[in-house]
Amino acid sequence: MAVAMLVITGPGGQREVELKPKGTLIGRQPKCDVVLDSDQVSRDHARIFQDPFGRWIIQDLGSRNGIKIDGQRAAIHALLSGEQVEIAKMLAEAVQ
Repeated sequence: MAVAMLVITGPGGQREVELKPKGTLIGRQPKCDVVLDSDQVSRDHARIFQDPFGRWIIQDLGSRNGIKIDGQRAAIHALLSGEQVEIAKMLAEAVQ
């Protein structure tokens, strides 16, 4: 199985995180796999996981500010390689 990465671009620069098929938690608290230090990010903001068909899914976890795909707010979305997700003022891009 190929490794999928999440490239995050924000005020602190750019970083890459390997996605976990069973779930990668994004949020503000230290227990998250991807910690985003912003008061616009909820403690548990979103989760990215791989479904049984091999697609990477991003799911908003009831966050106050939500997630946006191509500028449109989404509750859950199957990510395409290279598609950008906006969380607060940060952009995340899945690279498969």
